[in-house]
Amino acid sequence: MRIFDVEIYRDGGSIEFRIEREERIKHIFLKTPLAGEPRALLIDSIRMSRGAPEVDRRLCEIDEWEKSLSSDLHDTALEALARKGAFYHPSGAYVNPPPAEMRMAIEASRVMYVRDYVLANYRS
Repeated sequence: MRIFDVEIYRDGGSIEFRIEREERIKHIFLKTPLAGEPRALLIDSIRMSRGAPEVDRRLCEIDEWEKSLSSDLHDTALEALARKGAFYHPSGAYVNPPPAEMRMAIEASRVMYVRDYVLANYRS
């Protein structure tokens, strides 16, 4: 199982990514907040409603993916998600991750943001 093609758009914050599991790929798209709240969530171009079973399945996959992250990547992603700045390890030590690791942490934080938003707005 993997999550890939994580993008954020300059349209005000639309986020998209793909989840691959068992050779099936699902496309996740959370529209910009400029389009209104709650933000529209599309899975495979189908707009989801609160409590849709498809939403719960994707959330389970995101949880599984998150558990597979290394602890350093997970901690850096959480820090980026909290907007504290991505260069401070939770231990308090200053770190300067290589660009590839930083990109992975930022992408992971975007997926975590979508997960948190969906949990708050699309669970029944």
